[in-house]
Amino acid sequence: MSTKKPRAAKAKPAPEPAEPYKPTEYESKLALEMIERRKTAPSVKFDVTDDGGNNSTVNFAHPEPAIGAMLLMDAFGTTNERFSSALVTQLANITSMGGKVDGHKLNGAVAMVTGINPNDEVEAMLASQMTAVHNATISAATRLNNADMLNQYEVYSRTLTKLARTFAAQVEALKKYRSSGEQSIRVQHVNVTAEQAIVGNVQTGGGGASPEKERQPHELDAATPPSLTYAPGTPMFSNVETLRPALQGAGDERLGCVPLPRREGRSA
Repeated sequence: MSTKKPRAAKAKPAPEPAEPYKPTEYESKLALEMIERRKTAPSVKFDVTDDGGNNSTVNFAHPEPAIGAMLLMDAFGTTNERFSSALVTQLANITSMGGKVDGHKLNGAVAMVTGINPNDEVEAMLASQMTAVHNATISAATRLNNADMLNQYEVYSRTLTKLARTFAAQVEALKKYRSSGEQSIRVQHVNVTAEQAIVGNVQTGGGGASPEKERQPHELDAATPPSLTYAPGTPMFSNVETLRPALQGAGDERLGCVPLPRREGRSA
């Protein structure tokens, strides 16, 4: 009785390497523009560590904490370190779960506030409230989508409607505040002749752009520690004054403080 040997399976040819993706002309242009914009936009991130209890330690994700503090103040439209510290504490509160700060959510909230480009402390506070309301709106929308009972659907629907209206009102408030210095003068004149009456309207914009509010530099607390500790009443930022020895003017003239250049008023 003869037996046939099984034929060896033929080796499959190796797949050809895929060609690298070639961006379109629009994608290439967009990428270059985005890179240039990111060079000038302040980027602030935090590293959050948990001590195993109810406290979280928040530190700047920057090699020099004092520079990180200045970037954050610039992004919040302020020169007051205590103000930016308090604002980050409040953002940490609205993004915490069970008393612990979520680093990803905190960085996202800070990015939302800085994305609105606040020009002063009032706009920064309003931007923080808008961030809180937006997060609550998305949470209500998620609960509404997962509601399986009529009473739940009604509660979440009403909550979502109120939050959405509140956010729209906040947007209008921000636009009104930013345009508070603009004036519009409407002049109506009537020219009457023997044959006809001509009525014309002339509208002119007065005042131009609203002048930027003067910001008063505040003395930074020399006792502020170099790290951010998320605990009530605890300073969160390193002292910008620690950079003074490293910054010098012309010759032996040293700078009296770290200047924060006043930014031009941003458009809405």
